[in-house]
Amino acid sequence: MAAIGLLAGLVLSGGAGAQTEPASPRLVTVAEAKALRGKGERVRMRGTLLYETGTGWFCIHDGTGGIRGQIDDPIAMKAGDLIEITATPTDSNGFPWLWKSAAKNLGPGVLPTPQPFSAPTAYLSQAQRDKLDAQFVTVRGRVVRTARESPSYPVRKKRLLFPMDVFFIDDSGTEVKVLLTPGIALPQPLLADALVEVTGACRLDSKLPTDQPGSIQLTVSSADRVRVLKWPPFWTWPGFQRWAGIVSAAAAALFAIAAVWLWMYRKKVKLVRAAERNAELERALAKERELGEMKSNFVSLVSHEFRTPLGVIMSSTEVLQEYFDRLPAERRQRQLDMIFRSTKNLANLIEEVLLLGRVDEGRMQFAPAPLELEKICRSLADEAVSATGGACPILFTPDGPLTGASSDESLLRHILSNLLSNAVKYSQPGAAVDFTAARKNGSVVFTVRDRGIGIPPEDQARLFTSFTRGSNVGNRPGTGLGLVLVQKCVRLHGGTLDVQSAPGAGTTVTVTLPVFGAKLRDES
Repeated sequence: MAAIGLLAGLVLSGGAGAQTEPASPRLVTVAEAKALRGKGERVRMRGTLLYETGTGWFCIHDGTGGIRGQIDDPIAMKAGDLIEITATPTDSNGFPWLWKSAAKNLGPGVLPTPQPFSAPTAYLSQAQRDKLDAQFVTVRGRVVRTARESPSYPVRKKRLLFPMDVFFIDDSGTEVKVLLTPGIALPQPLLADALVEVTGACRLDSKLPTDQPGSIQLTVSSADRVRVLKWPPFWTWPGFQRWAGIVSAAAAALFAIAAVWLWMYRKKVKLVRAAERNAELERALAKERELGEMKSNFVSLVSHEFRTPLGVIMSSTEVLQEYFDRLPAERRQRQLDMIFRSTKNLANLIEEVLLLGRVDEGRMQFAPAPLELEKICRSLADEAVSATGGACPILFTPDGPLTGASSDESLLRHILSNLLSNAVKYSQPGAAVDFTAARKNGSVVFTVRDRGIGIPPEDQARLFTSFTRGSNVGNRPGTGLGLVLVQKCVRLHGGTLDVQSAPGAGTTVTVTLPVFGAKLRDES
């Protein structure tokens, strides 16, 4: 009997030392895995990876549907790879879920064809909800807003923050939240009201909502799955709105120029009519000729000096309008810089015309005050070099002490800055400009000497006529107002102005201003 029992024991145990091999989890489809929820069976399934967040959270899809889960020990894989998952199907807050998952990457796969998706119909029925949840879908809508979120996920028994970009789109009145998996960034920011098409894995609430729309989320694993179909109107772009103000200011400035010109025109007409009433026909005709020449020069000025910066502004604005979303950031900035510089040049031209108007109307008053003359001269020389991009060095030399001066600093700046900028403008690059200030008999004598193109003799008689320039200036920019303003500001000081010039030999301008008191004059 003992032998028989021993033999039976060997048979039942498979022989002495034999081991029972654990059964490999059986291979099932995603649909079969969903049906096994809560049964505790560990199974295998194969499908295409729709996304993986870098935290182990994933979604796979085969021909029977999609399902989500978390891998306990994440491996290297990306959307579109063929993945084998070994896991226990369960429920997580009503969702089908793969618990205690292990993954094996079987190599590149093929993403399923995305299903068209209409957000308002996602929760029409439980069957519709089940059909769309965890599916690869495409939805269109207009961007409502963008945000940056940093959810935390448990990774290898630690909770880590994973920043990600999100945005919300409106699909026919229903909001859809789009999440870009960590590490994914769009090539350029989305603008509100842009029409976009998004392809990703869909996540819906586990049950149908009763009194409000259920939440809809799309997880996107690649930036190229977000396509902008239509940008909002360019006038709503923040960058355009900022620079549109500059263009509007330029237009307003042009209107102001026209008003100044009209005022000057009417003033001249009144003089002509007064001359006719006093029978000074010859003088009236001279004034008319002067008016015609001024008008012609002014029209030429507007058509050239003002058209150039306005043309740059309009051209750059059109480039930004048409190609804003395709231009690199540095090229967009270059266009904006061109708008800024042209607007600044236009403002300087306008300032000259308006200043001339104030002087002619008698609204520019001489208001002397104590000032540091040498310091102002050095500052103006430095400013002129900077404003002209260092085209020519300006050599300032004070001849004796300049302390105790009293003058109108604003008018003085107009005088010297115009003379220095003219000297640089009409000189060859690199040619030095001499600038001296000497004290003489209670006055200061400023001398600005350049070695530039000089002024032809036939043009010197018209140096102080508005909007008139030398015949040899070429394409150098200018309004013909600089020396006119200098002369008027010198007269307000009670000073004198002298210009000596010859073609090819340069120009020397001497300005004498009484800026020192009687005591200082006696000492001199």
